[in-house]
Amino acid sequence: MMLTVMESAPCRQSQLPSREDTRLRAAIEMRLRFSSHRPVRRVRCEVLRGTALLVGVVPSYHMLQLALAAVAEVAGEFGIDNRQVRRPE
Repeated sequence: MMLTVMESAPCRQSQLPSREDTRLRAAIEMRLRFSSHRPVRRVRCEVLRGTALLVGVVPSYHMLQLALAAVAEVAGEFGIDNRQVRRPE
């Protein structure tokens, strides 16, 4: 499995997700929703052209890493555009 964390890039809303993007998004969201950590469950995901965009606010660097680890458990090759923000409570 290849996992790449990419720098933030501008979103392109004009393209529709492919069938593979839709499958990948469902798998990633399932991993995030079944986390035992509430902040991780609140992270949202969109996938376009094989790149998962993670968006959300988490209270610590540890929670940010847990969200990335949950996404990394999904099989396949895809990039991650991590736009999570750490905001201490």
